[in-house]
Amino acid sequence: MNDEIRSLIESLRRGQYEDPSEKISLLAAAMQEHKAGSDLILSLLRAPQVPLRLAAIEACRGRIEADLLEELKKLVGDAETRVRTRLAEVLGSLPEKVTVASLKSMGEDSDEAARLAAVKSTSG
Repeated sequence: MNDEIRSLIESLRRGQYEDPSEKISLLAAAMQEHKAGSDLILSLLRAPQVPLRLAAIEACRGRIEADLLEELKKLVGDAETRVRTRLAEVLGSLPEKVTVASLKSMGEDSDEAARLAAVKSTSG
């Protein structure tokens, strides 16, 4: 893991940010740019801090490794609406054959924003 990624993770873990969305985007972009390994992304998908989960979900855009897809499926039931909403957006960028069940389930989410994101992410 490079220093930029390590620094952003530590900053988000400690809550050291004025604008979390900016640091979330920076971390996701750094992980994509440096082709972060599945182990790092998996650990962040399981992190207790919402910003780390959001960045990890975004870093999964375009990735189809089985372990990442399985962990993303588990986030369908995440307690945080922002996580479920971001998840729906990212699932829409992945192959339909691996996301259809998750998006269908999210179409019945109790939160309107998450439901809407799931519907927008479906291709049909």
